[in-house]
Amino acid sequence: SYVEPDCMMPSGESFVRQRLYGMRFFRENFDILPKVEWFLDSFGYNRGLPQILTKSGAKYFWTTKLTWNLQTTFPFVNFWWQGPDGSKILTGHFNMGDGTLGSWKKFGIGHHLLADNGQKSWNYKNNYDDLINHVKEEYCPHVGYFFGWGDGGHGPTHKEVAIANELAKLPMFKWSRVENFFEELNTFSERFPIWDDELYLENHRGCFSNHSDVKEIIKSHMFYATPSDHLESILFHDADTLDFLGTIGITRLLAIVGIEDWTPDLKSAIKLIQKFYNELPSKLITLEAKKICEKRKSEMEDFLENLSQQTDNFNQL
Repeated sequence: SYVEPDCMMPSGESFVRQRLYGMRFFRENFDILPKVEWFLDSFGYNRGLPQILTKSGAKYFWTTKLTWNLQTTFPFVNFWWQGPDGSKILTGHFNMGDGTLGSWKKFGIGHHLLADNGQKSWNYKNNYDDLINHVKEEYCPHVGYFFGWGDGGHGPTHKEVAIANELAKLPMFKWSRVENFFEELNTFSERFPIWDDELYLENHRGCFSNHSDVKEIIKSHMFYATPSDHLESILFHDADTLDFLGTIGITRLLAIVGIEDWTPDLKSAIKLIQKFYNELPSKLITLEAKKICEKRKSEMEDFLENLSQQTDNFNQL
């Protein structure tokens, strides 16, 4: 994704845009299309994500957030996450770094493989205590040891790399890539349970209601950016419109409607930085929330003024 967004409140189209711009960035800058979606820190994950992720090129999904649950221990470590349409994505859920080793006992049952006659599909209506009756002693031997100081755009620290180098000297550890790790998991995936529900975080309560003024302004951005995005899509992807552009000349049309000036504003709106997982849920102090409201309100006023001008220009065609 373009940013690590809140994964509960944005619209489906917003998530699709995050995937589109994120995948495009990787392709243009690294000439790859990642297969792993890395939503580490959102305060919960809506049930529609498996469909959007799989249809936009993701095969695997990883998060650590549900290890933060305050009341209930989410038991599943490796599982298929299923959306309402039946789309499934292979999911890993465990702590960062050595936390995955320290929490082995707490999440031990989640490493075990389902018995042949074990219950395959699970959701929040089920009793987790029953899981022990549906697994075998056999467990998945692959454990991820993912590290890196993500906050603030940092990567792996020297200390983390040094620790990993020492661990790699042990026979049960090896250096690998995240995608390779999931490929190893996939060899056991027929024995993994299916989670057929949202992924609800029992922590950070209030994300749906805190600083409602921030949410209101961001919703306005979504409301106005969506039809604008449709207009740009029609202009440059509709066959009849392309024929029309060829007739009158693309340069002349762009000059008439001022599209050169509009496009940067439009792209800024649809990159959806406002959906960042700390901004939209408003996990902010009041002063920061006020600053965001003022900034987004100013952006919206500029955007609407520009959009109004472009609409007037179109009416003159």
